[in-house]
Amino acid sequence: MNRCLDNAIASAVTSWTGDHETGATAAKGERVSKDVRLRRLVSGSIKLSELLRAGKVAPGGSTAIALGQSLEKMRVMLDPSTS
Repeated sequence: MNRCLDNAIASAVTSWTGDHETGATAAKGERVSKDVRLRRLVSGSIKLSELLRAGKVAPGGSTAIALGQSLEKMRVMLDPSTS
């Protein structure tokens, strides 16, 4: 049960932060700005870390993996050599 909840939380936050927006927005012909994507990643990362800190999800589960992925995406977005 806990693993299912962990997976659901990680999936929901990942979807909200825009990891799956490429297909959705490309279909609408829209582009989400880098600033909006970065704000979503920061907000999602904060929420994920709050869940981990509160002990609501396991530190080695999907939520922790999603947090790491979000942080990595922010690092890439902020790296001046990739601009």
